Amino acid sequence: MSLVSIISSILLFFGLFNTVFANSVNSMKLLVADSLSKRFVIYDLPDLKLSADFSDIMLGNHVGVMTISDGYVLIPDDQSHSLLFLDITKDKPQIVSSIPIPITKERYAWAALSQDENYYFLTSDDDNNSIETLAVVDVKNRKLIKVIDFDTGKPDAELGIAVGGDPAMVILHAGETVNTYSLSSILDPKITKSSIKDGYLKPLSSHRVASGGHGDSVSKVTGMWTGSTKEGMFIGKLTENGLINVKKIPWNIDTFEGGQNYRQRLTIDNRYVFGAINTPTDKPEDWVNAFVDLHVVDLNSMSGKRIRFGKGLVGRGGISKTFAVFPTIEAEQDLLNILVVDPHSKDFGKFDKISLKKLSSGPVPGASPKGKDGRFAAITFDGKYAFVTHGGDGIVSVIDVNKKEVVNTIQTPMPIKGTGYITVLQPKQPPFDFSSR
Repeated sequence: MSLVSIISSILLFFGLFNTVFANSVNSMKLLVADSLSKRFVIYDLPDLKLSADFSDIMLGNHVGVMTISDGYVLIPDDQSHSLLFLDITKDKPQIVSSIPIPITKERYAWAALSQDENYYFLTSDDDNNSIETLAVVDVKNRKLIKVIDFDTGKPDAELGIAVGGDPAMVILHAGETVNTYSLSSILDPKITKSSIKDGYLKPLSSHRVASGGHGDSVSKVTGMWTGSTKEGMFIGKLTENGLINVKKIPWNIDTFEGGQNYRQRLTIDNRYVFGAINTPTDKPEDWVNAFVDLHVVDLNSMSGKRIRFGKGLVGRGGISKTFAVFPTIEAEQDLLNILVVDPHSKDFGKFDKISLKKLSSGPVPGASPKGKDGRFAAITFDGKYAFVTHGGDGIVSVIDVNKKEVVNTIQTPMPIKGTGYITVLQPKQPPFDFSSR
């Protein structure tokens, strides 16, 4: 081969590489939903161009969405009680499938994906019935294959779900019980809707935990399960015989007391679970006196710690390789808190604060925050840009994380009632957390 041919080949390679890399960077999307208005929109990143607008869909913001490796986003619709497959690999995102999942008269509660991405699990949330239902979807064939009832013991108890381990296990967290089943037993053709409730299918392990379950995780790296309760984060090791060595890590640590991590997240390396905690107040109208802490669980040492980073009310947040973002509403100001959650960084737990414009109809000091608008935050996977909703104002602030400042504003075509829902979608990015968030 001549020198000219070699140089031409190198230039062609780097040209193609740069094109692919550019397409990868520019393929990120921002999803913003106003579930109360039954609408969600998608923007291209980084140019913030509106690329899709979907109406008459009540995106399940309690359960959240899940992006899978082949470029689809799994979206539970609380209105039609269906699971939507959104294709984000095209210039214009589009819904390509809708699978009826008629397991609830109200909203969906929690969802998880098997770590081979073949099966998706979704639970119901009916506050007037102690019987909740687990649905199992064959992701590759886009087909509902199982519906199984579970008695939670109390009408207000949610049916939590987590999937993981080797061999794969399905963990059902309801009321004061955590039951573990093998995935193969759940998929057994002999298993019917009543097999668990009637006692035909028995768990490999069953553990008593505290009440108030709200959120579960399984780390693919460590094989550890965590489940949030009123008393603390319960943690255990997944084995072929179910969960073992289950223990409680209390919320009360040192001088920190009260609250619950309702929305746990895994760090990218899957070795820590963390989340924001609001300390309780005697009366709802005293919300300005509440503190906001970061609660962190080390899955290897099975220990926890708390880091104080704010006051007032904290909203749901997002995570990147290096940072987590949480919005807070204080008496005099609204803030986006950017926390270092890279476990390998000496700055782990340190934070910066970005000032935001106050909400037009947000919480007012001296009055209950119930029914008021709030905030929800997200961040790109590379940690370069963060986004935070302005509930009721229909606005999303765009923050340059390195500059620590608001650099743009998106005026969405909807009011974003409540807090809204916001997340960054990255096509064909393998999930590191297999629970919908």
